[in-house]
Amino acid sequence: MARNLSIFKITGAILVATLYQGCKTVKPNPADSTPPKVEFRVKTGTQWETKTAVNIGDEALNVECIVTDPEGVRSIALDFSGATSNSCTVGSSVFNGSFHLNLPAPQTQDLQGNAQGEVLTALPLFATVGPFTCTVSGQQPPSGRPIGHVVTATCTGKNWSSNPQHQSAEAKLKITVQ
Repeated sequence: MARNLSIFKITGAILVATLYQGCKTVKPNPADSTPPKVEFRVKTGTQWETKTAVNIGDEALNVECIVTDPEGVRSIALDFSGATSNSCTVGSSVFNGSFHLNLPAPQTQDLQGNAQGEVLTALPLFATVGPFTCTVSGQQPPSGRPIGHVVTATCTGKNWSSNPQHQSAEAKLKITVQ
């Protein structure tokens, strides 16, 4: 048992070292005079492209929110709004009402310094959005799509600046159902 525990500790240390090799760390700077950079990227095929708006059909959409700051990232938050559509299209018929959509849960990540007091200069969060469906009672088939509905993803990033004007930034991604 002790031997297995030692192997686990060594393997865990190798894994942690591997994860941090590609990530740059710095001492947080409370005098940081610029806000962090916040952006959305959407996976298109095998590439991640920076976007502020995107259309979604019957497929799932992979979204990345990333916060970068050369003087240290403090936190990141990702949230989705627009969980209720006013219409649902089933076949060629449009039904009005209130239709609930399943959105990804909100996510947050707060950083603390490592053993040397350093923090990451980039921090991402990922989510899979859609496909969006809605249900109309009494229709065959009952499932449809909220065509034209807009879901908004909001990403907020913070750095370690002590100046409130420079310590946060936000990006939005408009996701339109087609």
